[in-house]
This record gives sequence, C-alpha cells and structure tokens, in this order.
Amino acid sequence: MLTYPSLLQIARIEQPPASWSRHADNALSRPLQDLLPTAVQLRQTAGAYPLPPEQIRQLDAMRRRIDGDPVLSGLFSVWYTVFFIEKDASAEAYDRWPVPSSLDESEASLFRALVIFSGTAGLEQALHEHGLTAYRQACLNDYIENTCRHFDRHGVYGLLNEKMWWLWPVFLGRVFRVGRLSYEIGEYRSAYLVFRHHSGRHLLLAGELEQTYDETGHQAEHGEYQPVYTKTETFVRGNAFNEDGTFNPDPVTLDLSEWSSAVQPGDPIIHLHIPGDGKLYPQAVQDSLKAAVPFFRQHFPELSFRLFVCHSWLLNTGLAQLLPADSNILSFQSLFTLALANQDKDAIYSFIFDVPPCPLEQLTPRTSFHTRVLTFIRNGGRLWDGFGVFPFDGL
Repeated sequence: MLTYPSLLQIARIEQPPASWSRHADNALSRPLQDLLPTAVQLRQTAGAYPLPPEQIRQLDAMRRRIDGDPVLSGLFSVWYTVFFIEKDASAEAYDRWPVPSSLDESEASLFRALVIFSGTAGLEQALHEHGLTAYRQACLNDYIENTCRHFDRHGVYGLLNEKMWWLWPVFLGRVFRVGRLSYEIGEYRSAYLVFRHHSGRHLLLAGELEQTYDETGHQAEHGEYQPVYTKTETFVRGNAFNEDGTFNPDPVTLDLSEWSSAVQPGDPIIHLHIPGDGKLYPQAVQDSLKAAVPFFRQHFPELSFRLFVCHSWLLNTGLAQLLPADSNILSFQSLFTLALANQDKDAIYSFIFDVPPCPLEQLTPRTSFHTRVLTFIRNGGRLWDGFGVFPFDGL
C-alpha cells in the first residue's frame, strides 16, 4: 500500500495542506472502491441530473485514469476523505491545493470536478435528512453551470481551484438559495470581534489582528496604526470601524454591562452570498432575508444562528464614488455593520467583467458601471473587500 510520505514524494508535493496530514493515513487505508464511483454509478448519477454526454465521457476517462494510477488513487482518497468524510478543510478555503506534477492544468481541473461530483450521494443524503430533497437539482445545477463555463473557456468540463472550494459546501448540503440571495451554513472563523449592545446595535472590533492601517483607515502592509485590544471582567477596549468600514485609530471602551459578545469562534453562522443573475433590488433582498430566518429555523433547529456574515467586493463602501446615491448596491451595504478588509485585485476580473485576469487595456466595458470602474482603477483607485455582519433577527 502506498504510504503518505511516498505519495508526496512521487507526486512531488512539498507543502501539503494541514488537513491532508491529519487524515491521510485514514484515507489511504480505505479501499478505493468505497470512494471512487464505478463507471455504472457515474453514468447513472450523471445521466439523472443530467450532465452533457461529453462531460460524462470526460469524467469517466478521469475516473479510469485514477483507478489505474496509484498516485492519483491515493490523492483522490485523501481529497475525498478530507472533503466528504472528515469535512475538515474549512480553515484552508481558497488556498490552492497542490496536484501531482503528472497532471497538466486541464487534467487537474477535471480531477477536481470528479472529486466534487463524487460527493453527490452524500449531498442527497444530507438533503434528505433535513427535508430538503427539492434542492437536489438546484445544487447540481450549480455544478453543471460552473463546469460548463469552464468547458466554454478551456475545452474541459473541469473546475478551477476556487470553484471547487465554492462547490464543496454546496455538496455538503450547506448552501441554499432563498429568493434573491444564497445562504451557506458555516462556523464563525473571522478574526474580527463582534459585540452587540443591549439596544440591538452591533459593533466590530479589530481585536488582536496582526494588521496595520494607513491614515485613510485601510489595511496597509506598513501602516502607521495597529489595533490595540484589552478585555477585563467589566470592559473591553479596542479599535472599532467607522460607519464606512474604515479603521478608527482612536480606541473605544465598551461597558460589558451594556455590551456582550455576539459570536464566538466556532459558533454557527450563515454566510450570505449574492448570485450574479439579477439586480439587488432592496425589496427582493429584504424578502429573501425575512424568508431565510424561518427556513433555517425549520430545517436546522439544532443550530442556533445569531449572525448573517458577508464577505464581498459589493460591501466596498468606496463604490459610493462610482454609484448613484440610490444604488441598489449602496442600499445593500447599509444593512451591515462593516469593516473594509483586504484589497481585492481579482474582483474586477472575477465578478465585474467575468473574465480571466488580463491587462486592463484588454477589458471591454459593457455597461456604464464597467466604464466608471475601469477609469477608477486606471487612475490608481483600489477595490476592497468588505466584511459585514447582520443580525439573524435583524428584520
């Protein structure tokens, strides 16, 4: 049997993710046939949803290659175990998982797609347990949409690394669309500290973030301001964020007889996502949030949610320079208690123009917003991610 050290050596992987090391021995001791679907299972599952015939053929070709290659078999076992048995990769989300040197990028993308699609049976079981079998096709449609888009660009029904990470919680049965918005069940892992006043108002503190900020209140590698944080039995003292999400260098003191921690690391939360298939009309957003609360209380009564959390370029308050005052995006931002997070150099490609990274001069504006953003970036402007919280009982 292939050992984990020899797997890494043969695959020429020098820095594996921590979760691999935690679960590799368990994964490699499992018979591959318990994890990798057979040709019949693959075709039956893929045909039931359905997937394009060429996609089924490509997935089956990768399945046969894995079945005949000890290194790919071992890697598949590790990935599948971490993703769908141990479900232990949350802390590594968006890190790039390495692949063997024997795979080129097209093959690696197809490997990722097969790993995710192999979680279909577990997805169906999770949905059944929570009375949500009606969501099966919607979850698979998300997979089909992403792999078909990859095919249009690269000729292979694969997945980029970041798309694999998006689809992983979908295939765990943790992502549901309710009206205009999508919601993902997760755990609170952010370094931001969230406090709630007895009046219901929320406040974000930087806490002990090892981050510095410049005079504009934005994160900067060598900024002149660094957060301070002190907690006693009676008060908390630290740096909060202004209404626009910028860092306030003047510390505030919170009386713990009036303020309490709204969430602790590991507490269940709901990540809020914005599908890109329509406008963010304020009424549609509010209707979605109002419907989401009873939806999650009914189907996941064992989880006590306190917060919706959103991390998105759409929460960049600097967009106010580019949008009219009555913008749907600005209305959406107003729902949240905000902190501007890291600079987002990829948003202009991934979310605004929906193209692979390229020189700015190759971007072709299709809307007036595209034109304004492009002019803003070319003139030295920067786009930021915003981190926002909204109380579960906020409406």
